[in-house]
Amino acid sequence: MRVTKMAWAALVAAGVFTAACGGSTGDGSEPAVATMRLTITPAGGAAQVVNVNSSGVATPASITLPVNTNATIASQWLRADGSADPLVTATTFRLEVRNLPGSMTFTRTDNFSGTLRATAAGNFAGGSAPRFELFHIQENHEDFGPFSVPVTVTP
Repeated sequence: MRVTKMAWAALVAAGVFTAACGGSTGDGSEPAVATMRLTITPAGGAAQVVNVNSSGVATPASITLPVNTNATIASQWLRADGSADPLVTATTFRLEVRNLPGSMTFTRTDNFSGTLRATAAGNFAGGSAPRFELFHIQENHEDFGPFSVPVTVTP
């Protein structure tokens, strides 16, 4: 009987580790995100589109924001063929913005968008650059990123 309990414990543990992500959405499938597309639109300004690949390379290499201006930021999660990944839904995932400098805020408006605002001019790159990621809500970890995107805030 003791062997049976040990075997049962091993099966349960294996199931827990199998259920834990590497991107799993709970149905056995994982998102196949190849590109994070960020569209940043400062109030009264033109939209900027930044694509970040799975190696963390941003194209173009940075975002420019005017100081003290709200900028909407929206994210899309694309597969290698450029189509939206159908497994990335607002019930399961959200955009996370981390590592914000003290002069910058992000206010979420829904799971894939929000408002970015900077209150001081400057260049925020390297270790001071904001980091963007696809966050898996139920499993409490990132599935894509976090990747830094340099931000230049103009006076």
